[in-house]
Amino acid sequence: MAIDGTMFFGSPHHGIPYSAVQFGTIKNIIVIQDYNWNATQGFYEYKTWISKPTHASIQIIKKMKYAYKGYQRAESRKSAAGNTSQYVQINRSIPDWKEDFVEIIKRSPKMESHFAELQRIPSAPNTGAFYEPPKEHISIGKTKSMFKAQIKAMKDYSFASLYSGLYLIDSIRGYQPINWAAENHKKNKLYSSRMINTLATHVK
Repeated sequence: MAIDGTMFFGSPHHGIPYSAVQFGTIKNIIVIQDYNWNATQGFYEYKTWISKPTHASIQIIKKMKYAYKGYQRAESRKSAAGNTSQYVQINRSIPDWKEDFVEIIKRSPKMESHFAELQRIPSAPNTGAFYEPPKEHISIGKTKSMFKAQIKAMKDYSFASLYSGLYLIDSIRGYQPINWAAENHKKNKLYSSRMINTLATHVK
């Protein structure tokens, strides 16, 4: 599991809502997490997108890494100038991945909890013309926690398990065997990632 980069965007002063994107890989699965404002519906959305390594998805990640390098350079220049606030790029200058990735419909309960808390946080204040919240601002921290919770839940699972939502299963037909948790609180092997991955290969 490797996180390649996390980028923050937006400028309320310019009418551009706060948003964030994180990308990386879990084994042989390319993952993009997106927290963004849905202007049509008028609310924030969180989405997780995955893809197997294909020519198209690899090209998208290369472009994403290129954009992240530019983001890092701008962040470094700001830090060198003595600005200690969190760098937030005004525009989302990143490639569109939606045609070559598939969305995970079921998300981690912990991720959903962080998402709900994030909706209750007032926007970070503007400083001048740009959106520059302190690095310790709760909106930045909560966004990172949201991304981290989802990635942690996806760890060790196959593409089929993630896409089908089986990676979140904790009971079969609502039944948990008596030995669901032993004294050492180890999860029953029936629900191990290995078993879930095997089960997912048979799901149509």
